[in-house]
Parts: sequence; structure tokens; C-alpha cells
Amino acid sequence: PQLGSTPAMANQQVIPTKLLLSVGLVCFHLLGDLINPCGGLHSPAAGVHLSRETEREALLQFKGGLRDPTSRLSSWVPGIDCCRWSGVGCDNRTGHVVELDLRNPHPPNDLDMYKRWRLGGEIGPSLLELKHLSYLDLSMNHFGGRPIPQFVGSLVQLRYLNLSHADLGGTIPHHLGNLSKLQTLDLGGNEFVGHIPSAIGTMSSLKVLRMS
Repeated sequence: PQLGSTPAMANQQVIPTKLLLSVGLVCFHLLGDLINPCGGLHSPAAGVHLSRETEREALLQFKGGLRDPTSRLSSWVPGIDCCRWSGVGCDNRTGHVVELDLRNPHPPNDLDMYKRWRLGGEIGPSLLELKHLSYLDLSMNHFGGRPIPQFVGSLVQLRYLNLSHADLGGTIPHHLGNLSKLQTLDLGGNEFVGHIPSAIGTMSSLKVLRMS
């Protein structure tokens, strides 16, 4: 005679079915997190990649406005990770550009090399795309008496700004007072005219200020 299924045997058959259903639901929810309603992939890694592409394009545009007689920026080429470019520093965790150090590597007392290695041209507004930039050094270059661009006051993540001995002129923009996180501001050795904007005196985080 054939024995019928006992309750214990029935439970043993049901448990795997419930487990499979649970695993299926988890996989479904995970897939839902990755696919947005428009049918495209929605991944944090993809967002970071897109942001870094924007930063790289911004740096290439910035380079396009500069004169670089000694090819200091020869490593700035498409197809290479911008974090590996000369003078560019990135956050190790996020990969975002946080540092741009383009100061002249030769001191003024080595006058011939100092003049030869100076960058010139325009400080272009594409830097605004570097949303995480906290360190900017363009010192000891040659910007032909141009004023500090007003957009520099919108680089609100800056903690360090060095534009000293960069052959800048005109008036100092009061927009620099918007840099509430700035700790070091060096504008010495330029040919500015007019008064120092009062807004600079209200920068609560400022620890170092050089104007001469």
C-alpha cells in the first residue's frame, strides 16, 4: 500500500517554495532600484562617471583658453583619466577633482626659466563645472593685467586660493566675499587698483590673507 503524505512532509515541500519566492522578490526589488521608470540604468557609479566626464571636459576647455609655451599641460588629453593629469588632484574616495595646482614651478630668482614657464591667456569660466574644487593655485603666471574673473566668487567650495604674482590687474571683485569656506587668500604681487572690498573682511573662515 502507498503511504500518504504526512503534515511534516508537506511542510518540507512548502518551505523551499517560500524560500524561492522570497529570493525572487528580493531580486525583483534590487532590479527595480537599478532600472528607472524611463527604462535606463540608474546606478550611483554611472552618476559619478558622468560627473567626472563633465569635469574632464571643463578642464579641457580651461586649457583651451590658456597659453602654454612650454607644454606644461601636455598630459591634458582626452582619453586619459584627468586625475592623472599634471597639476590635477582628485578625491581618493569620490574621484572628483578637488585640486588644481598650476603655479609656476620655477621661482622668480631664476628669471629666464620663470618667464619661459609662465602660463598666460584667460582664466576661463569652465572652472565652474568643478563643483568640488577646494584648492586653486595659479600663482606666478602671466595673465596680462586681466582682472580676477567675477565667477571665481562662485567657486564656493574653495578653501585655498592663490593668485599671487600672476600679473592680474583691475579691481578686486567683491564676489570673493562669497567664498565662505576660504581659509587662505593670496593676491600679493599684482597690480590691483582701488580699495579692498569690505566683503573680504567678513569672511569668517579666512585665516591667511596676503595682499602685497
